[in-house]
Amino acid sequence: MDDKAKELFALINRTGDKEKMFRDVKAIIEKNSFLKGSRDRTYATILHRACEVHNLKLIDLLVQDEKLARAEDTTGKNCIHYYLKGFKDNPEIPKEEFDWLENQCKRNDKLHYQLFQSDNLGMTPLMLMCSIYKASEKMKIQKESDGEEENTDEDEDSDEEGTGKATYSHNEVLDFFARIYQEEKEKHNIFAVNAHGQTVVGVASERDGALVALIKALLDNKFEEQLMKIRDDRVPRAEKKEIVASEQSESRGACASTCILL
Repeated sequence: MDDKAKELFALINRTGDKEKMFRDVKAIIEKNSFLKGSRDRTYATILHRACEVHNLKLIDLLVQDEKLARAEDTTGKNCIHYYLKGFKDNPEIPKEEFDWLENQCKRNDKLHYQLFQSDNLGMTPLMLMCSIYKASEKMKIQKESDGEEENTDEDEDSDEEGTGKATYSHNEVLDFFARIYQEEKEKHNIFAVNAHGQTVVGVASERDGALVALIKALLDNKFEEQLMKIRDDRVPRAEKKEIVASEQSESRGACASTCILL
């Protein structure tokens, strides 16, 4: 990697001002268009790195290049894998970052298929999300009844559009994936097996709290029958108590469905 490319990758980082980052990167690639295809030591592109730091303006600029949008690194990870990696250790996701995942990916064919695409070890983006899952300590839940609580300028939990949510949790990302898999269940298998012989349930069982969140998302999106079919994908006994306690608080029927896995 030459000095120009190193300079380009150095501009894309987590701590930098995103607007300045966008302007600086755009200026470099407009002057030296060949740098747009640069790769770092892991064969990641500048689009991959933009996804990882959630610079939405830069992503939307770079994703217009179809070759760049479809690129993978040495491990087979795509743009969506990198976007989800950016959620690690950040259980409270800003609304605009969640909206980009939910809306842009569903509209943009270049990225939509990547929501289901495995890396070289068979890890789907949903599996990756389970592996980095972290529960939010400040769950900001939208009121179910319209007008139950008026939004004011002082209301820190509300966004400007009045949706009642300023941040989203990892649970809601898991629910998003469960929904899109349900919508495209004829094309994609949510319970695909990775290179380690695990389904997404097995991956979730290795991350504190992830299994409970995943099972709830799956049950909420009508995957009960499929869960019954993979009951032999065992989970740690310690996790069993957590699942049972959680699902009992939801409903007796949901608990029974979850316990089938155990």
